[in-house]
Amino acid sequence: MPAQTIQQNFSGSFRLLLLLVLSLIISGCGTTTTNPKPPELGAGLVFPGADNSISLGGFWFNSEGAGVAPADRITQPRDPIGGYLFLYWVDDQGNVCHGQPGVSGQPGPVYIKAFQQQAYDLAVQTAAITTTQLVDLQKSPYRIDSYISKTKASGLHFVQYGGVLWRDRNTGSGYWDRSQIIFSVPLIISVDTSHTLFPYYPAQQDTCNSGAFPLPSSPYQKLDQDPGKCLTRTLPGAESMTYPDSLKYCLVKLPQGMNGTEWP
Repeated sequence: MPAQTIQQNFSGSFRLLLLLVLSLIISGCGTTTTNPKPPELGAGLVFPGADNSISLGGFWFNSEGAGVAPADRITQPRDPIGGYLFLYWVDDQGNVCHGQPGVSGQPGPVYIKAFQQQAYDLAVQTAAITTTQLVDLQKSPYRIDSYISKTKASGLHFVQYGGVLWRDRNTGSGYWDRSQIIFSVPLIISVDTSHTLFPYYPAQQDTCNSGAFPLPSSPYQKLDQDPGKCLTRTLPGAESMTYPDSLKYCLVKLPQGMNGTEWP
């Protein structure tokens, strides 16, 4: 299922109805036994909204939801409750970049927090999380205003979610996995507007992950232009990509993709 956008001027009641239908699709309830649709893997979903937020309820869509055939479904041992969002674009040399090309373009992605404080607290304490709490914790705001204001960034960016905070399905306990970041399929947004993001983990035969993704212990922000890289933005060039094309632009597959910069 490709990323989708909805007209900004739709009424609030229609948007609520749309999100209800979306939840049914994500859970697999949108198909019928009398007329089943063929499984379709998805890159994730993007909707315009009043504020920037992320929803993780459909993270396993390509693993155990309607995105895969019943015989291929894999039950996951955990559910995401938070992580980071990595924003980047690709220059004419194929490098991962952030900032504004020709102004503040620098190699590597920037990453920002995408979790509630309560999710972090429960995870580091390995505390019990009820299913009701899980639903609430899987919805979180994210902020990119500092990144935009300091780098003068604008236009289209890839955005890839990386999960580090989880709820174990067997025990119901939260935990923080320091060993690796579990990445979603890249989505595309314009940083000039606000969105609600629904990231999807890739199908089992695909990957956007590595053994470990090192997070810097402290922010390192350069606001000037790199002299040899990130002078020209080549990709993304449109607001959506197909699932197979999106997989080509996972951070672990691109030069400078592991060179992340934290942004407050």
